Amino acid sequence: RTYDINTGALKSLIGTNYTGTNPSSNYTGNLAFLGNTLFTTGFDFSQGNQGAILRYDGLTGAPLPSPGNSGPVFVATNSNLLRPIGIAIYDIPEPATVAALLIFGGIGIAARKRQ
Repeated sequence: RTYDINTGALKSLIGTNYTGTNPSSNYTGNLAFLGNTLFTTGFDFSQGNQGAILRYDGLTGAPLPSPGNSGPVFVATNSNLLRPIGIAIYDIPEPATVAALLIFGGIGIAARKRQ
C-alpha cells in the first residue's frame, strides 16, 4: 500500500501475489529503495517457501520484471531462494564520484590546517 505522506490517505495498492494463488499465499519481507525503484523479497508458503525478489517503480507502483520474467519478478523463484526475509542494497558510487569526494575532502582538510 502506498500512502500520501501529508494526509495519510491511501494512494494505491501494489500487487505482490506473484505466483497467482487464490487466495494469495505470498508473503513479503522488508522493503529497500534504490533511487525510485522499490525492491522487496517474497515467498509462497504453499510452494515449499520458494521465494523471489520483486521490483517495482517506486513512483507509480508498476512492476519492473527482469528479462524472461513476468509481473514484478526481478530474481526468479527457484529452489536456491527459500523463504527470503530481507534484502540490502548498497549503491556503490562511480569512480569519478569517489575521486571528486577525495579531492574536495582534501581541499577542505588543507583549508582547515591553514586556519
